[in-house]
Amino acid sequence: MPTENAQAFGGRLPLRDPSTLGGAERTMYDDIVRDQKPWADGAGFKLLDRHGQLLGPFNAFLGNPEITRALLAFDAALKTKVSFSERVREAVIIAVGGVWDAKYELYSHLIMGRKAGLSSEIIDALAAGESPDGLAPEEALAAQVAREMSTNHRIDNALYEEAERTFGAKGLYEIGALIGEFSVTCTILNLFEVPVPDPDA
Repeated sequence: MPTENAQAFGGRLPLRDPSTLGGAERTMYDDIVRDQKPWADGAGFKLLDRHGQLLGPFNAFLGNPEITRALLAFDAALKTKVSFSERVREAVIIAVGGVWDAKYELYSHLIMGRKAGLSSEIIDALAAGESPDGLAPEEALAAQVAREMSTNHRIDNALYEEAERTFGAKGLYEIGALIGEFSVTCTILNLFEVPVPDPDA
């Protein structure tokens, strides 16, 4: 049976009791717990509640295991096959999450950003759409590209040329792919109004 607070922690989508899952959904649940929980635990944010129910976008991801498997493979590639630093990665993700005001995304990547070496003040400013002091030039530039692409859906020639000089066409492709991945994640989070989990859940 779903817990009393399942609706609150899942937003519009009730949390799924793992004991009720079967077939492809159960396999997907087990894969997420095996592959994503150690990463979340190491970072210090909640992926499961105390009843073993998936939080954040992962609860919604059970809706179509085939699409989710492809999304998670895309995510894995964007963690390991890119040419920019972890701080650049987090600056992009936080900038996208700030435009979308996706609560769970900002909650989890405030933690991930700090782990990558960004201060809480820098993270808060990035989420608010600002260009804070304390970022390296390439981090500020990547965040600006992410913010412009997420709000205006294009960048002007001057910004493009500066970004291409800094990251090259390959790096810009990777940044674009990362913006796309987290636009999908933020869409899912906001569609279902997924909240930040209760720390005691």
